[in-house]
Amino acid sequence: MSEVTKDKHLYSYKQALSQPYWIQKINDDFSLQSPIKFSRIVYAVTIFSTLYFPSEKLLPFLPLGLRLTLLGIVAWVFSETLANLIIDGKTFIFYLWDYLKFYFQYGMRHETIYLNKGLLYNRPQAIKKKKGDT
Repeated sequence: MSEVTKDKHLYSYKQALSQPYWIQKINDDFSLQSPIKFSRIVYAVTIFSTLYFPSEKLLPFLPLGLRLTLLGIVAWVFSETLANLIIDGKTFIFYLWDYLKFYFQYGMRHETIYLNKGLLYNRPQAIKKKKGDT
């Protein structure tokens, strides 16, 4: 009986489910030499598509091929950083989502409420003195 409970403590479901998806085999004829995180590909495509239209306005003097190459390199380098970034035990996109939810739920009402150690309190009204009172 003790071996059964011992085995349950050895396997961590959180760690197993938080492992990234790796891509190495594209199809039957082509495979990469080393695997790449799927999240890195998604971040690279997102960054590339986000930077494409501003680059047409800011860099019109560069030929299209050079502009696409520069955007691809920038997107690939930043995607590696974002794919490996862990903040408070969460990936970047989940941390950003949680932060935005927190900000819109509580942060925009900072004048009427405040949080202290996870508890929500109403902020007391400020006491204003009248000019005649000393």
